[in-house]
Amino acid sequence: MNAARPAGPRGLAPPRSPARPGAQSWDTTDTKLRCYFENWGVVKESFVSYDRETGKPRGFGFVVFDDASVADRVVQNKHTIDRREVRRGRPRARGGGPC
Repeated sequence: MNAARPAGPRGLAPPRSPARPGAQSWDTTDTKLRCYFENWGVVKESFVSYDRETGKPRGFGFVVFDDASVADRVVQNKHTIDRREVRRGRPRARGGGPC
């Protein structure tokens, strides 16, 4: 479920500060992901992506920070979660959708 974000100046949505940790361990949970990245800054939202049909983790997740500078620092450093080094990056924009 998507919660509406509060409007910023001129009614625009505030900027998001996402990071996309990939190549995660299958043992990484939403809670572990959030707890790890809270060491870097305030986490507004985080989750591990799961396959809809099998219910198994897909090996990546998303973390949204309160401050864009935290996300910038996170993607420039190496991270090990559940004994596995995760790839770091920003989410890719999806194009061509109806919304």
